[in-house]
Amino acid sequence: FVARETANWFKDEFRRAMLPLYSVQQGVLHSGYFDSLPEKIGRYPNLLIPGTEETPFTMRNVTGICDDRDMINKFRSIVRPVNKDNDLDGIVVGYRLFPNNVACLTEPHAQESSPGFNAMDFPQGEALLASDNVFGLDTGSTGFPLWKMITTDLFINRQFNIFGPFNMAPMTELICGHLAIWRDVDTTDVVQDTLNVHGTEVEGAWGFVVNFLDWT
Repeated sequence: FVARETANWFKDEFRRAMLPLYSVQQGVLHSGYFDSLPEKIGRYPNLLIPGTEETPFTMRNVTGICDDRDMINKFRSIVRPVNKDNDLDGIVVGYRLFPNNVACLTEPHAQESSPGFNAMDFPQGEALLASDNVFGLDTGSTGFPLWKMITTDLFINRQFNIFGPFNMAPMTELICGHLAIWRDVDTTDVVQDTLNVHGTEVEGAWGFVVNFLDWT
């Protein structure tokens, strides 16, 4: 009985932690703040960092786009209330946005704070995300099996993707939820509204959003 009750508690908590990811998805889609990001990043191989196309980690040079102060603050303005309003501080430790499937905006961001952001809303998240090195990673083009599996789930199979648990210091049981973002297709500009995901052209694909859950 106790084991069943415990399992049900974890299931309920996990569901509760994942639901706000849909709020972030809708905030990104309908705020208008991030509409320009896919066009600025462009289709592969735009902004490709030479030599990375032959490695497991295909990288784009998104400096000046994804490190824009205004964009960072706008993503923060969407993510922080979602975490706080759903009482998820200490469970959800971070979020990341992938326009055109390219790693772009992260919250918390590089150990920064501001009057509108309290680092304690994301315990351990600062160390986790500040040490991350995927800025500019093109997950829709890289040959790395994990990212190919995730983006295939999201855009080819059209499924929610969960990965973990795995170890990323200082956390030992980290889980990531991945949720696709879709947009209305402009029939006058089909190419612009089509995203190449490992060789498959997918209409209406904008990118995806990720949250990081700490079950330590």
